[in-house]
Amino acid sequence: MARCPLAPLDRTEENILCRVTFGLADVGSLPVGFLSRLATLGLIEEKHGQLALTDLGRQRADEALERELVAYAAACDNVVIFTRVFPRHRLH
Repeated sequence: MARCPLAPLDRTEENILCRVTFGLADVGSLPVGFLSRLATLGLIEEKHGQLALTDLGRQRADEALERELVAYAAACDNVVIFTRVFPRHRLH
């Protein structure tokens, strides 16, 4: 099986990895093409009819989740900064 830790993943592939992480994905509910690519990259495998992350897949899923959390935190910080610069009483 070919494994490539640096292969770029698109948003859908990252989402699938995150869904597998939390047990929210099964083989029948996901597009076969995406599952095939993730399996070829050595990121997921099927165990007893369930999808599971490989060690490499877990690493990539963790990286994707971390990026999402950083982006979410940055967005929240921007909201806090915006509300400090433009308090409600100054907008009316």
